[in-house]
Amino acid sequence: MTNLVGPASTQAKEFSRERPITAVLIAAFVTACAFPILVFLSFALITFSIGLIGFLCIEGTILSFGLLILGSCLLTISFIGLSIGAGVLAVYLSFTKTRQLINYFLITLLQTNSTSKSTNGTNTVANGKTVHAEDELSSTESDGTDVQPSAHAN
Repeated sequence: MTNLVGPASTQAKEFSRERPITAVLIAAFVTACAFPILVFLSFALITFSIGLIGFLCIEGTILSFGLLILGSCLLTISFIGLSIGAGVLAVYLSFTKTRQLINYFLITLLQTNSTSKSTNGTNTVANGKTVHAEDELSSTESDGTDVQPSAHAN
């Protein structure tokens, strides 16, 4: 591989030794022509850099506001959904418990009615216990415990 810069460099050195004033004028002309180009390129690069940084800052701000709005919307929707779900669950549980209580009282009422209809039977089933005809004088409370007649009754 041959050195291409070497011959041009030696020719420029010979030209500057033979004609020093012309070489200085050519160097001044090249410098004078290169200065506006360098100023333009530096201005373009600085403007591009500032523009890029400004764009990133503005886009970062826009993205931050967008994220803030999106997050608040999602949190609001989640809160509303959880509130509705909790309300539906509360209504379901209250209806279920109410149904259980109604069924319990209806079964108790039916058992009480079936017990009172058998007047002369010797064995009656009430609340899962066998009650004999002699024990009909004692009354039964709602929890199934027998209440003894008081000694002070008239």
